Amino acid sequence: MPGRLRPASLRDSRGWRGYAWFVRYADGGGLTAEGRARREKVRLQAAQMLATDADPVQIVRSLRVSTKSVY
Repeated sequence: MPGRLRPASLRDSRGWRGYAWFVRYADGGGLTAEGRARREKVRLQAAQMLATDADPVQIVRSLRVSTKSVY
């Protein structure tokens, strides 16, 4: 179902095992505070471009990110 989180685990006969719904990394994904700020700036730029119906391929080229990241 789109837009719904699913637990990252395997299913057994009793339902979902006790895994978390998401994973958070205390170190910010290995980036420094400056790197995280840069990443967030790019994310916001991509969101603004998508909101104005920009072509995802153009976003990839202009922000130099992967196609998978944009989609």
